Amino acid sequence: TAIVILGREISSIVRDWGLSRFRYSFWGRIVFYFGGIIMVSIAAQIGTLPVTMYYFGQISNYFLLTNLIVLPLASLLVPCGLISIAMGGSSGGVLFSKLTHTLAHGMNASVEWIEGLPGSTTQVSIGPGMVAIYYFFFICLCLFLMKTSQNH
Repeated sequence: TAIVILGREISSIVRDWGLSRFRYSFWGRIVFYFGGIIMVSIAAQIGTLPVTMYYFGQISNYFLLTNLIVLPLASLLVPCGLISIAMGGSSGGVLFSKLTHTLAHGMNASVEWIEGLPGSTTQVSIGPGMVAIYYFFFICLCLFLMKTSQNH
């Protein structure tokens, strides 16, 4: 929900500011690609933050850096894995299997490296009441954003 609602709002800001015209230039494609990753990462963080704090007792301070690396790798890893499965034990299947393994290893190694950086997480402790209050205000914000976007 957070990704859909906040993403729509950010997209309308981009459109209102006239930034869409840069989308099809070389640099515009790069900026929009990584901007999209950043937007999705922030929206997902906003939507899952209280649950993460409640169940895991910590938050990631480098979630943007992690997602800038993981999401592009995952967008390659999933199709390669599916192709590997579809091709079975053929030489092409083995090649895609090795590529999938290499991408997964690179993704895991990058996450472990980021996790090892100083200050990578912050320990927090919240109760279920705080989670409920957060989501109450988050739902109010989403309803407000949906109502204001309908008025445009």
